[in-house]
Amino acid sequence: MIRLAIKMTFWGFLGLIALPSLVPGETPATEPSRPETGANLETTVHAARVAGAVAQEVGSICSRQPALCESGRALADAAIARAQEGLVVASGLIARARTAEPAPEPTDV
Repeated sequence: MIRLAIKMTFWGFLGLIALPSLVPGETPATEPSRPETGANLETTVHAARVAGAVAQEVGSICSRQPALCESGRALADAAIARAQEGLVVASGLIARARTAEPAPEPTDV
């Protein structure tokens, strides 16, 4: 279930980033969800240990390479700003659909 939530957050964020550059009126297709398969306990415990080790490594990278963290922060800020623009576009499309206004004709870019 958590894996599905992470995937939805990731793809939703990417969709919001791409939305401002798309022609208004077009809606992106959603990826069909796949049913979760059961995994045995040993594999799950091993995956949790590996994830913990990776999280610890990522957490200490800023103390070793501060320039990398600064550029990563700048990239994240730019992506968040672009996603906010996409959210504004999406809310405008939803509001237009609720008021039953016809969608604008696509223009050639």
